[in-house]
Amino acid sequence: MLACVRALVALALFALVCPALTIFSTDFETGIPDGLVASHGVYVEISGSGVLWDGTGAPVAANLGNWFLYNEGLGLSSSVLTLTDLPEHTSLTLSFVAVLIGSWDGYTFPTCCTPDLLGVKLDGVLTWSEAYRNYSTLAPDGWGTYLTGEDDWFFDPRYTESAWEVSFTRPHSGPTAVIEFYAFGAGYQGGLDEAFGIDMLRIDIDAVVPEPGTGAMLWAGALAFLAARARRGHR
Repeated sequence: MLACVRALVALALFALVCPALTIFSTDFETGIPDGLVASHGVYVEISGSGVLWDGTGAPVAANLGNWFLYNEGLGLSSSVLTLTDLPEHTSLTLSFVAVLIGSWDGYTFPTCCTPDLLGVKLDGVLTWSEAYRNYSTLAPDGWGTYLTGEDDWFFDPRYTESAWEVSFTRPHSGPTAVIEFYAFGAGYQGGLDEAFGIDMLRIDIDAVVPEPGTGAMLWAGALAFLAARARRGHR
């Protein structure tokens, strides 16, 4: 009998906790996705600043493929990913490869031109930002998993480029998510001096919440079973 109760409890918990869902991903190899329906009926739009850029000059370790989304970042211009008709969820995980192009100066070097920051807004609120450095005789510096750098891939041979795997999770609910990628900071110059790219973009959400009452019904069944067993035990 106890085994039956345990099974009912396990079913109730399963109804409340489901695996994460990948609702959208792109490597930009077939263009900039826009106006398409992705996994689980999610509608995807990419707008704002950003063009496809040839990534074949980068090392294989940068994991860029042939194309990535490139943004010169002038005037705090953002590359904007909008997801609508999201399934019910309570958190969102954003993963991407950040490509830092040109003379990114980080927080401290050189003091004349810092900081240079890459930021992400979620629904209009800054939710993540980090300083990155390419410009110096020191190794590139930043946040995430460092893939490769210390070489000129695209622009001025005086400066290196670097690539970083970035992933973070934030609380989120509701049917729409607006994600903005942009560069900023007192030292950020943009244009051919500093730019950024995004590749291997992926969005995951946590468990889809079950239909109202599913978990409650299973719990009610478990409690009813216990009550009936208790009555039989008193006879």
